[in-house]
Amino acid sequence: GTQVANGEELSLGHLHEARWFNHATRNLRVFVSQHNLPDKDLKNLVMICQYICWVYLPQHLDVVKCPLLTEGARHCFRLVERIRLVAPEIQEVVKVNMKRNSFYFHSELLLLSLLTSQELEEREFAVKTILDIRKKAGNEDEGDDTFKVRKYPREINFDAEKLQEIIPLKLYTSEPSFTCRMKKMELLKVITEGLSVPPWPCHTRSVEQAVQKVHKAIQVT
Repeated sequence: GTQVANGEELSLGHLHEARWFNHATRNLRVFVSQHNLPDKDLKNLVMICQYICWVYLPQHLDVVKCPLLTEGARHCFRLVERIRLVAPEIQEVVKVNMKRNSFYFHSELLLLSLLTSQELEEREFAVKTILDIRKKAGNEDEGDDTFKVRKYPREINFDAEKLQEIIPLKLYTSEPSFTCRMKKMELLKVITEGLSVPPWPCHTRSVEQAVQKVHKAIQVT
């Protein structure tokens, strides 16, 4: 980008707190300014800016680049890898929040990402795991697509080197809805052919857009 002349001397205006990007850019802006912060506050600001540059921004760009449902678990796994770069204090804060928001580490979404992977090893693991789930349920030829209560996994392996290792095997308790009606022979073909699913998004941007459209429609009527 273009460096603004005397940018460190420019005063900051009011901040709207509705968007995370506003907070991120404001913290970066403060960092390059003549802020004269005391040592403790400066240390905290440095850690925040490191998180923004090393974790938050790259993570956001990854999702924008590949916003598919099948990549949701992989995006979260990259987040686990990235937080290893920041200070231990920041890591602990992020880990606590990830355990509370571990939606994409549920076995169904993990298996979905593995089934659609380009890696043969990941597809093999996913198919074998699904067959094990079915075997425990007493029907290897068909999955359970009935209503079930889904709980976010609390046991997350933050030292995992592979996506399939992010939760323990005991938490792989149900398969994706996409495969529940696939027969065993059809499921085995996924190992070599992969699984094709609709290009649904992994984020809620479309929901936000829908809210705006509904709001406008109500005003018109």
